[in-house]
Amino acid sequence: MLLASLEAAQEGITITDHKGTICWVNAAFTRLTGYSAAEAIGQNPRVLKSGHHSPDFYNEMWAALSAGKHWMGTVVNRRKDGTVYTEELSITPVRNAEGTTTHYIGVKRDVTREQEARAALMESNNRYQALFQNAVDPIFIVDVEPGPVFRMKEVNPAFERTLGVPASLVVGRTPDEIWPPEHAAFIKRPHLECLEADGPIALEETLDLPVGRRRMATQIVPVRDASGRMVRQIGFSRDLTGRFRVEQQLRDKEEQLRFVLEGGRQGYWDRNMRTNSAEYSGRFLEILGYPSGELDTSLEAWFAHVHPDDLPQLHKIADSLLARETVHFQAEHRVRTKQGEWKWVDLRGQVVEKDAVGTPVRVAGTLTDISEARRTVEELRQAKEAAEAATQAKSEFLATMSHEIRTPMNGIIGMTDLLLDGQLPPEKREYAEAVRESSRALLTIINDILDLTRIEARKISFEAVPFSLRAALNEVFALLKPAADEKSLTFRLAYPPHAPEHFFGDPGRIRQVVINLAGNALKFTERGEVRIDVGWTTDRGGSVTIRVSDTGIGIARDALPLVFTKFWQADSSTSRRYGGAGLGLPISKQLVEGMGGAIEVESELGAGTTCTLVLPLKEAPPPPSTVAAANGNRTRFDGARVLLVEDNAVNQKLGLALLNKMGCQVELAADGFQASAIARDHAFDLILMDCQMPGMDGFETTAAIRKHESERGLARTPIVAMTAWAMNGDRDRCLQAGMDDYVAKPVAIDALRARLAAWIPPP
Repeated sequence: MLLASLEAAQEGITITDHKGTICWVNAAFTRLTGYSAAEAIGQNPRVLKSGHHSPDFYNEMWAALSAGKHWMGTVVNRRKDGTVYTEELSITPVRNAEGTTTHYIGVKRDVTREQEARAALMESNNRYQALFQNAVDPIFIVDVEPGPVFRMKEVNPAFERTLGVPASLVVGRTPDEIWPPEHAAFIKRPHLECLEADGPIALEETLDLPVGRRRMATQIVPVRDASGRMVRQIGFSRDLTGRFRVEQQLRDKEEQLRFVLEGGRQGYWDRNMRTNSAEYSGRFLEILGYPSGELDTSLEAWFAHVHPDDLPQLHKIADSLLARETVHFQAEHRVRTKQGEWKWVDLRGQVVEKDAVGTPVRVAGTLTDISEARRTVEELRQAKEAAEAATQAKSEFLATMSHEIRTPMNGIIGMTDLLLDGQLPPEKREYAEAVRESSRALLTIINDILDLTRIEARKISFEAVPFSLRAALNEVFALLKPAADEKSLTFRLAYPPHAPEHFFGDPGRIRQVVINLAGNALKFTERGEVRIDVGWTTDRGGSVTIRVSDTGIGIARDALPLVFTKFWQADSSTSRRYGGAGLGLPISKQLVEGMGGAIEVESELGAGTTCTLVLPLKEAPPPPSTVAAANGNRTRFDGARVLLVEDNAVNQKLGLALLNKMGCQVELAADGFQASAIARDHAFDLILMDCQMPGMDGFETTAAIRKHESERGLARTPIVAMTAWAMNGDRDRCLQAGMDDYVAKPVAIDALRARLAAWIPPP
C-alpha cells in the first residue's frame, strides 16, 4: 500500500541504502530525470550532478544526513538528455529499532519554471526601477480615487530635477493639498481629461515652476484593474524649453550659413523629398548660368542637366539615401549650363530631416565649380605621362646602346682571351692583357649603366632560389684575389663555421653587390688588408650580415651622406687616380633594398671604410647531388654537333674558335633564314641562337624550327639564346619563344662551357 502511494505521488521519490545507492524510484522520478527505474537502481544520486554546486555544498548535505538529521534545499541537477533543471529536495534518514540509519528517502519537486518566473519577475522589476529611476525625462504616477481624487503616488528623480519640486512635497498628496485653488485646478485638468477620454492624452503647456518658466510636453496613460476601471495614471513629460532655444539658434545659424555661402565659391541647395522641390542659392544658380526663378527645381530636372556618363553614380546615391543606407554623400560630375557648356562640379550633401521611420525628408548641401581644378589635374596627368614616356624612351635608348656596345665587346673580350690562351712574346702579352683589363673595366661600366636603366624603369626583379652563400662568396673571393695579390694586400674571407650555408635568395645579385663593395675596397686600399666577414642571426625570421672593411684612404665625414649618389666621387683627383663612374654604391644600395635589406657605410678619412649590408635570408635545405652537377665539370665535347647562328663577323669567328677549342663540330648560319634551312636538313646536339638579326630574328627562327619539329614528329633540339640583350625579362622572352636556356654576351668561355654541359649529354 505504501509503495503504491509513493508510486502514484507527483513528486519524484528515491529510496537509497545507507551508502547512498539507489534502491527504488517512482514514476515521477523517471519523468523528472529521464532515467528509468532499471537505469537508476544501483546508481548513486551523483549521476544527476550538474557541476553547478561546489564540493562544500555536498559535504554539508552529507554531514547533516550522517548525523541523522533531515536535510532540505534547492539543487540544480542534470537530466539524462543533458538538460539542466532545478528541484527542491528533501532527504530524510530511516532508522531501524536500534537507531541505525538503514535508508534515505528523497523527495524532489521540479521548481525550474517557478525559479525562472521568479527570476523574470525580479528582472522585470529591476528593469522597471532602472528605467524609472534613471530616465532623463520626468515620470509621475497618480492614483485615481473615487470622487474623483488624484493622489500623487510616486515621482522619479528627473521629475524633482526638471521641475524643481521635491518628492516629499507631492508624494501622497493631491493637487488641492499642494497648490493654491487656481493652480490646483490647472494641474488636475489633464488628469480629468484622461479620465473623461477613457484613454491616453497628450498636451503641451507652459508652466511657471520654482526653476522658472518651462515649456513641457506631457503624455498621460491610464492603468486599469481586472474589472477595467481606471485606477491609476502614468505621466511622461519632456522639457521642450531647450529644444525651442536650440531651434531658434539653428534658424539663426542657417541664415548665417546662407550668407557665407552666397559670398563664397559654393552654392547652397536644400531639397524637400516629399514635395520634389528645392531651394537654390544665388551662387548655385550662377554656376549653372540661370537667373533666379528660371531653373526647374524638381529632381528630374536636375538629373536632366547631368552628363549621361555620370548619371549612374547619382542614381546610386539617391537609391542609397532612400534605402536609409547613408546620410552623407559626395560626387564629382559634369552638369550642362544654360549656355550648353559642360562644367565639372563637386556635389556634397547630407540628410537634415527624417520621418518617423527614418526615411529622408530633407537633404541639403553645397555645389562647387571645380572645372578649373579638373583642368589642372588633367594637365598634371598629361605631364606625368609625358615624363614617364620620356623615362621609358631613355631606358629603351640606354638598353639599345648597351646592346650595341656589348656585341662588339663580346668580340673584343673573347678574341683577347683566345689570344692570351696562345703563345705570345712578353711585350705583346702585356699589351693583350691591358686590352682585356680595359675591356672588362668598360664592360663593368656598361653593366652598371644597364642596371641603372633597369632600376629607373622599375624593370628589375629578384630571384628567391636556394643557393650556397658560402660558395657564392668563395667565387667573389677567387675572382678578386689576383687583384689583391697584385697590390700585395691581405685579403680574407671569414665565414663562421656554425652558420648555415644554404639560403633562399638571389645569388647573382648578392655576388654583384659584394663584388662592388670588395672591388671598391681593393681599389682604394694601397696597403694593409681587405676583409669580408659574414654573420648570421635567427632574429625576425633570419638575416645575414656581410661586412666589407678595408684600411684604405677612407671618406671624409661630411662626404658620407653622398656616397650613394649616382655618378658621385669624393673629389676630382680621386676620380682621375682610381677611375670609375660612381655607380657601384648607388646601384648596390638599390639592389640591397630591392631584396628587402639595408646597407650603410662607416668611414674616416685616412683610416679605412666599412660597408655593412643586412639581408633577410631564410635558411634553405642543402640541395641533393645530381648527375647534372657532375656533368657540369666537363671541359670537352668531342664530336658534339653544334649549329652557331650569328650575324656579326667577329662574333662568328669567336664562337667558332671557342666551340672548336672544346671539341665541337660546328656549322655556321649567318642569319635566321639560313639557320632555319640548315636545321630542317641536319640534326644537331645544340643550337646557339643570336636573338637580334636582320630579316628573321632569333625568336622567329626558333618558332620556325619548333614548328618543323612538331610537324615531323622530331625530337626537340636544345636551343640556347646567345644574345647581347640583357634587360630584365629577356630570359623569359627567350623561354616563351621556345628556347631552352639563355647566356648573355659578352660570353665567357666558362659560361659557354656550363651551358654546353647542361644540354649536351655525355658520350
